[in-house]
Amino acid sequence: MNRQKAFVRNGTASYTLSTDIFTLTDYTQSNVTSDTYDLLYFGRTDKSYSINSTSVPVVFKHALSWIEIKVKGNTGSLVTDRVWSITNVEFSGVATVGDFTYNGLAAGSAADPKAYWNNCSDAKNVVVFNEDLDIDPERPRQPLSSTATIIENVSHGTLVIPQTAKMLYVTVKYQSPANVEITEVVEVDIPSVTTAWESGKKYIYELTFSPKEILIAPTVEVWPDDAPGLVEEDFDLQ
Repeated sequence: MNRQKAFVRNGTASYTLSTDIFTLTDYTQSNVTSDTYDLLYFGRTDKSYSINSTSVPVVFKHALSWIEIKVKGNTGSLVTDRVWSITNVEFSGVATVGDFTYNGLAAGSAADPKAYWNNCSDAKNVVVFNEDLDIDPERPRQPLSSTATIIENVSHGTLVIPQTAKMLYVTVKYQSPANVEITEVVEVDIPSVTTAWESGKKYIYELTFSPKEILIAPTVEVWPDDAPGLVEEDFDLQ
């Protein structure tokens, strides 16, 4: 017996049994990272379970993209605490509303994906880090060091709807030779290797600061599925 049930914070969920297509329309992801939530899904299983079962083992997959920013300095003049510091990191024009579809009968290829997003809209700036929102009250700014450090306001990172990668802006404050504090907003181009943020992937952008430039090194990792476990009582099999 096939049953389906959706648990979502927002959007409109629908399911067609004959085509095994689940759709979540107008899903909204906040542009405030402290208010974001992961969106998980799992597909149809070929196994059958007794109607008397109280739990069903499932493996959840991630429908969103995970972005992580790291910063470091590469010379002695940059690594002194409070000489150079990051005060704001944000992406510009990130879509915060979209439609998610899971097609259980699809081939699961690039041309015929099982899970995909479309109709992405409502672009907003997403602040990854801001000194006024820092979770550590003793650290009003994120100083640069010679070791790459994750820079974010929330520990769970930046979760966004998959879409074309957006422009990254970094606000830097530093002391001039005349001991005057200077503030600059730097536009950082996202490398072409990561022009599209995809579901279930983690994108790490490491920014290396020098006196004349900012270098960006991208890394793409598979965001591991949630470990197999038992979802109890949430699924009414009767």
